[in-house]
Amino acid sequence: MKVVAIAPYKGLGILMQEVANSLQLEDVEILYGDLAEGVKNAVRAEQEGADLIISRGGTAERIKQRVNIPVIEIEVSGFDVLRVLSLVRDKQKKAAFVGFPVLAKAVSTISKLTSSAVDVYAVNKEESIETRLQQLKDQDYTFVVGDVITVELAERMGLHGILLTSGKESVQQAFLKAKETLSYLVSSNNKNKQLLQMLKQLKQWILVVDEQQNIVLETKSVSPFFRQYLLQMAVRVQSSCSFVLSGKEDRFLIKANRLQHDNLIMYQIEPAYEEEAAIEVRLGQYADTPGSEGLYVSRWMDRARHFKKDEYARGIWLIGESGSGRAILARYLHNVHAPFLRISGKLLNKQHLNELSTVLLEEGTIFVRNADQLNRVDIEKMEKLVKDRSGKLLLSAAEEPQDKRGTAVFNLPPLRDRKEEIPVLTKVFISHFNNIYGKQIAGVEEDGLEELIRFEYPGNVTDLQRIIKQAVLKSTGEYLSKECILESISSSNLLKWELPFRGTLAEIESEIIYQVWKAENQNNTKTAARLGINRTTLWRRLKERVEKEGRT
Repeated sequence: MKVVAIAPYKGLGILMQEVANSLQLEDVEILYGDLAEGVKNAVRAEQEGADLIISRGGTAERIKQRVNIPVIEIEVSGFDVLRVLSLVRDKQKKAAFVGFPVLAKAVSTISKLTSSAVDVYAVNKEESIETRLQQLKDQDYTFVVGDVITVELAERMGLHGILLTSGKESVQQAFLKAKETLSYLVSSNNKNKQLLQMLKQLKQWILVVDEQQNIVLETKSVSPFFRQYLLQMAVRVQSSCSFVLSGKEDRFLIKANRLQHDNLIMYQIEPAYEEEAAIEVRLGQYADTPGSEGLYVSRWMDRARHFKKDEYARGIWLIGESGSGRAILARYLHNVHAPFLRISGKLLNKQHLNELSTVLLEEGTIFVRNADQLNRVDIEKMEKLVKDRSGKLLLSAAEEPQDKRGTAVFNLPPLRDRKEEIPVLTKVFISHFNNIYGKQIAGVEEDGLEELIRFEYPGNVTDLQRIIKQAVLKSTGEYLSKECILESISSSNLLKWELPFRGTLAEIESEIIYQVWKAENQNNTKTAARLGINRTTLWRRLKERVEKEGRT
């Protein structure tokens, strides 16, 4: 008997797998998808022979209306509500819950019993959520608690979404009920799945479309968001191009070719493993970096709202230290309904510049990392393209360039100069890693927060994110303790080491590379990413150091 569990968020999927293993349920498949995407996964699962589906919240309710097999709903318990209310408890920050009536009633009841200062708003339709969130934003609310759709919409609008997660107890109850239900079911599905399973095992799959955006061939189903983008850009494919297309969980290398004889466009799709691509397209709600800390908008970033349309077309320089939040600011300024192009100034070449006109759709954003490595001619080509597509050009660098030629500049200060943001950032990060790792951390103890504020953060927001990630993974309690924070700071290799100022510039640079390599536990991938160089360059510089030491 086959069970398909559909998780609206990653942390729930992890808990589902743990519970399934503990109950010795072998044929359980975990899929991810919220609301409409979850329903599509459920319909597809039924077609492929699933006998029972487990999901939660609004996703489960919608699935029940579309499939003819049993659907077991994971309920949100009182303990689950208490955990999230504890996390958003803040006398200086306003918090609200926005969600469907069943959850809203439970949150309202527990909020009153515990005297939690959380306002509760019930909505009957998914379309009403955005209107309510806009009202809360206008009323200066900081935290919004809700289901996946509420959290995603809140983060797009610059609010801090806190997901109301299901604890292990609730998941276990649902699986026990599913196990009991399965004992009364008799499977009658004798479909032959051999061909489908073969196609799923292929490393590369094919999508062929015509100029009218009709699918001619699809050997493996891709995300509807990805498919829609590939259909829209098909008319722009003149010969061939390649780029990376990414979402919250998936990241694919796309090779597009026009088949001139049949006037068709063929996409070859396979998982993308390279750390950095010259062109990476992130779509709408997936504009966030996979595994990122979530969209946190500070008062500094909020000042960037004054930029006008013609300034975006000419290009805006985002200046700040590594990890200070330039990429987060870029996502904040981005129109979430259009593609977000993440460009590497180090890897971009003439061919890539030509391919930008194919992958950039209307009102899209071009965000260039290490833009100071581009020449003025390349930037002017991007300016023209962005102006033609009514889009935005955002140029990121550590230092302000000498040749700006009328472009606007926005300086983002380092985290050590805006430590008042650390408490809120900490809450956002805890919520984010709770969702990813299936934890239920409710906050950080006061003396632990004091240690976080005391730390200087040479790597800025990235360092704080790394510390909270380590602490969430290490912690066995409901709150992050001072000891846990200090241990995470130490194990995250963030403590300062003395810079060498003796010798030639090349020798100083070599020592810095070596120290970072040691700090990253001799991990070449992490070291290269932290230094902003590729792994080949890193290997060559380390090899030169070893050879030099062997001669002396």
